[in-house]
Amino acid sequence: MKLASARNDPWNLERKVPLEGVPMSLLPQSNTRKLVMEKTGELRISASAVSCATEAAADYLRRLGERAAGVARSYGRKTIMDEDIELARQQML
Repeated sequence: MKLASARNDPWNLERKVPLEGVPMSLLPQSNTRKLVMEKTGELRISASAVSCATEAAADYLRRLGERAAGVARSYGRKTIMDEDIELARQQML
């Protein structure tokens, strides 16, 4: 199992699943399933659809974090604050 180097990925965000080599999401699929199913009524969701939704949510959070970091930097800060997230979220709509 090959892991990302600590220098390139200090928080090990690109962990690998043994044998498959597929990046694992940091978000639990059970929570994604619950959120997706909240307003769906009697519909069911396939396991692959849950995986797809989990990756979509992780992608959104990565982009939100990247944009919020840019907002924080523009104000000369090294810490992302609530208002940075909110502004980044508004910009992404």
